[in-house]
Amino acid sequence: MFNEYHALLVRLGKEICRTKPDCSICPIKNIEKSIEYFCDSCSKELPHPKDRYVLDIKLYASPEIEISESDLKKDSREEIQKLLEETKDMDAKQLEEEVYVSYKLNLCKRCRDILNVRLKNKEFV
Repeated sequence: MFNEYHALLVRLGKEICRTKPDCSICPIKNIEKSIEYFCDSCSKELPHPKDRYVLDIKLYASPEIEISESDLKKDSREEIQKLLEETKDMDAKQLEEEVYVSYKLNLCKRCRDILNVRLKNKEFV
């Protein structure tokens, strides 16, 4: 969906904006009105941008790795083989989520405030 939307914007930009810039005839000037947003927590409709809060969450494995002397002495081929054996029944999505996952949520003011208080109080779950 995003790629189709992006391709449409690029095409319209090349055909209309470059040749004859006239925003009054632009077919995408009201595109924001055609996109409906809802709170991902309570499902309340969010008709105006000022009503919407965006939460981006990235959950990933720590990039810091401690390598000990004993790690350096291990047979790396054997360790890779063990890792492959451990993960052979996992699909690509499962493996990816073990390392990195991200979420983007739209929230209303009420749900944003509730979440903010919980985070301040370290109530993460």
